[in-house]
Amino acid sequence: MNEHGAITSNWLLSGSDDNTIRIWNLRDGKMLEELVGHHNGVTSLCFANNELFSGSMDHYIICWDVDEIRERIREKQLMMEEDLLSRKFAVIYNASSKKKKKGKGKGKGKGKKGK
Repeated sequence: MNEHGAITSNWLLSGSDDNTIRIWNLRDGKMLEELVGHHNGVTSLCFANNELFSGSMDHYIICWDVDEIRERIREKQLMMEEDLLSRKFAVIYNASSKKKKKGKGKGKGKGKKGK
């Protein structure tokens, strides 16, 4: 096990006929990353020296840097967390501004005038 074994040990990798490699989180079953680079179905995957090697029916082998993949996954997770936080803020902000508008104020309806 290398220094990053604990991080990658919860990964499941799949190669597909759609030319992609997908990295899945074994704990929750969610897709962490999709690697695109082959021009035909991916047939083989192998880890060696902190690199991922993929073989394909396109007769090429691609070498992927595991640290770079890990960084992409981390950045994607941070962006999702920030997006969720901004959506929560928007909901709270909209709810509080609606409460303020419900008080006394000028309405658009026609009022009755006294004679």
